[in-house]
Amino acid sequence: MGRGAVRISKLLAELQNRRAAYNEDTLKRLAREFARKDRKPPDLFEDSSFLYMRSFDADQGVRPFANIVFWHSPDITLSPLSNPTSVTTELQAGQTYSIRVVLRNRGDLAVPSAKVELFMVDPSIGFDVRLAKRLTNLTNMQAAWVNADSSATIEFPYTVPSSEAGHKCLFARCFSFSPLDVPFDDFQLDPRLDRHIAQQNLHIVAQNTQFKFLLFHMPIAQMVLGFAPMKAREIFELRHPILGQARPFEDIPQRGWVDITGPEVVEHEAHVTIVPGNNEIVVVTEGRDGPDLGEQKRLSLEMRNVLGQVAAGETKLSRHRDLVEKFRKMNESAVFTRFRINVPNLGLDEGQVAGLRIRGMDTAFDREDPVGGLTLLVTGG
Repeated sequence: MGRGAVRISKLLAELQNRRAAYNEDTLKRLAREFARKDRKPPDLFEDSSFLYMRSFDADQGVRPFANIVFWHSPDITLSPLSNPTSVTTELQAGQTYSIRVVLRNRGDLAVPSAKVELFMVDPSIGFDVRLAKRLTNLTNMQAAWVNADSSATIEFPYTVPSSEAGHKCLFARCFSFSPLDVPFDDFQLDPRLDRHIAQQNLHIVAQNTQFKFLLFHMPIAQMVLGFAPMKAREIFELRHPILGQARPFEDIPQRGWVDITGPEVVEHEAHVTIVPGNNEIVVVTEGRDGPDLGEQKRLSLEMRNVLGQVAAGETKLSRHRDLVEKFRKMNESAVFTRFRINVPNLGLDEGQVAGLRIRGMDTAFDREDPVGGLTLLVTGG
């Protein structure tokens, strides 16, 4: 190290020491000034960014959340370049699409270079980046300047190869290195826990066809797949462009969807047992690796509690490195099971559309809180 570098290093160390001493001295002086019981010295203000993407209309980036339909983010849209107003998740081979992502910043620091990673996978409940196609890399990753308390839009063109045609689920992950504003998990992308993650998983399907989807889970798991027919109001709330040509139809069966759709396993990485019900099936898997159900529940609950405290400003995630590492390690063992269902003939005429939600719940944590889901809009004709 040269003399100049040594002098600079000493100067920086001295400035940092002065700053620390100034903050400590200032707080002590403020404490003396506000020594009366009815007064309180102000906390030391630390400015920061707050990057996020919405998972639902009223989303302000507060995590974690529960019992919310989060899998069709209003901040992610995909449309053909030849018809920008036609929003879709069914891709045609050889066609070029524009993927549009809105980034938001509720912080008081501008983010000069907020970046977005894009992942594409077959329709899925839950997600793991290792089983997805990564659309972005260091050479084509898009970035945007996001001012404080503002938003910015990133558009990414994507030409579909023949191997990637069909129905797809799209995930986006945003981050910034300066200021530091990054996700906390490398593999699992869970919008319920991380404001840097958003998902688009809504599919237009014809009646009397078949549909395949993935369920991501731990090797040892007890999941519930629930089938929920949608009311006309719920379909309208999607604000999908198809509603400009089709009207919601809700006179469809409310019970017996397991018999109607006939879900079956077509591919798996762990031994799978299915227990059928009326509008749901219980999926029990047994694998060699991974934590047991009790350990999964303990780590998931602890992680949720810590994230809630971080959101409330009571702690920082950096103070819980051991827990974060154990949580990441648990998610590294995730596996998948592929299902096929029948999309029944619902008696829909041309210009009619019915809705069905499929939700996945992890009974090891909370039987009522979906860990993921997908929405089907079934068209007639």
